[in-house]
Amino acid sequence: MPLSAENARIRLRIRTGALSLTAAAGILGLKFLTYRLTGSSAVLSDALESIINVVAAAFVMLSVWLSAKPPDSSHPYGHGKIEYFSAGFEGALIILAAAGIFRAGLASLLRPRPLPHLDTGMLLLVAAAAANLALGLLLIRVGRRTASPALEADGRHILTDVYTSAGVIVSLAVVRLTGKLWIDGAVACLLGVYILAAGIRLISQAYCGLMDASNPELLASISAVLREHRRENWIDIHQLRAWRAGDNVNIDLHLVLPRDLTLSQAHAEALAVETILKEKFGQQTTVLVHTDPCPDPSCTLCNLHKWNRETLTMASEDKKRLAKQCNSCQSKQPRNNEPETETRRKQEMATIFTKIINGEIKADIVYQDDQVTAFRDINPQAPVHILIVPNKEIPTVNDVTEEDEQTIGHMFTVARILAEKEGVAESGYRLLVNCNRDANQEVFHLHMHMFGGRPLGPMLMRQ
Repeated sequence: MPLSAENARIRLRIRTGALSLTAAAGILGLKFLTYRLTGSSAVLSDALESIINVVAAAFVMLSVWLSAKPPDSSHPYGHGKIEYFSAGFEGALIILAAAGIFRAGLASLLRPRPLPHLDTGMLLLVAAAAANLALGLLLIRVGRRTASPALEADGRHILTDVYTSAGVIVSLAVVRLTGKLWIDGAVACLLGVYILAAGIRLISQAYCGLMDASNPELLASISAVLREHRRENWIDIHQLRAWRAGDNVNIDLHLVLPRDLTLSQAHAEALAVETILKEKFGQQTTVLVHTDPCPDPSCTLCNLHKWNRETLTMASEDKKRLAKQCNSCQSKQPRNNEPETETRRKQEMATIFTKIINGEIKADIVYQDDQVTAFRDINPQAPVHILIVPNKEIPTVNDVTEEDEQTIGHMFTVARILAEKEGVAESGYRLLVNCNRDANQEVFHLHMHMFGGRPLGPMLMRQ
C-alpha cells in the first residue's frame, strides 16, 4: 500500500476524531438545555452519558494522534496499542455514567416530580438523537475503513447514546399521555442497565487487544494470501502468529524450505513472503520470517496442500504428527542391516512419488500409463527437466529384479516419446539415474531425469 494512502488514512482518522469532539460538545449542550427545561431524570441520565462522550472523544483524538506516530527506539512496534487503551478507558467511563444514571433514576422512581415543557424537550432530544446517529455511523465506518479500534469504539458508544435518547423520548411521551411520573425514573434505571452492559463489552474488547488475543479473522486472511501466492520452494509454513495494534499488523511465521538452498536463496524466499504480506496489509506491517530446512523425516509435510488458519498456525511438532498420519505407506523391515532411521527416511521420501502417481499430490504430469509416470521437476535444472518414474515402488537401481526389466526398458521408450514431444530429440538430451547417497539420490523411488533444451556440459565436474 503506498505511503501516501497511509497518510491519507491517518488524516481521515484525525479529522473524524476532531468532528466527533466538536459534535459531542454541541449535543451535550443541547441535552442539558433539555434537562433544564423538563427536569426529567431520564433526560439527566442521557445528558450524563453525553459528558462521557465529550471526554471520550477528546481521549480518542489523543490516541489517534499517538497511534499515527511511526515506531521509534522507545516503541519499536509503534504506538497502535494506545487505541485499545482508549477503548478500555471509554468503557470505564461508560460504567461510571451508568452508576450516575442509576442514582438519578432511583431518586426519581422513589420521589416522582412534575415534568414541565415536555413537548419542547422531546423535540430537542429528537434533534440530538438524529445528530448522534449520523455521527456514530460515520465513526464506525471510518474506524473500520482505517483499522482504528478507538474510532470504532467511539462510534459504538455514541450509538448507545442514540438508543438511550430514543428510550428517553418514548418514556417522556408515555409520561405526557398517562401522567404516571414514576415511569421517568424506571426508564432511567433500565437505560442504566443497558449502558452498563455496553461499557463492560468495550472493556472486554480492549483487554483482548492489549493482551494480543488470537484474531481468527486476521489469521484466516493471512493464510488466504499465503495460499494464493504460494511458491514452489515453500514446502510448509507453521507457527503462524499475528496481532494487530491499531493500524499496524505484526506477523511472524516459520517457513520450511528445501535444505539445499543457499543462504542467499533462502533469504530471497523470506523476502518474497514479507513483500507479499506488506502489499496486502500495508507497508507499516512488521513481518518476521524464520526459515527452516526441510528435515528428511518430515518430507511428508509436502503432502499438506490445504493451507488454512488451522494448519499454518500449528506448532512444528503437531505438524509433523499430522504429516505422519497423512503418510499411507506401510512400515517395512530394514534390509541388509540398514539402520532403521535410514530405511524409514527412504520409505517416507518414496511415498511422495507414489502419491503423485496416484493423484494424491498435484504435479505437472506429462505422460502416464500402467507402467510409468512422467512429470516436470519442481526445481528444474534445465529448460526441459522431466522425471520418469516406474509406477511400482523400486527404491534404487540395486533393487531392480528380472521382473522389472520390461518396466525399465519402457522408461527409455517413454524418454524417446517425451524428447520428441518437447522438441529436444534432434538437439540432444541427457538421461540420468542416481543410486544412493554418493550419487546424491534424494528420493528413494527409482526415477530417471531427462534434461534438455540447452548445452549440458560434461557429465561430471572435474576434481
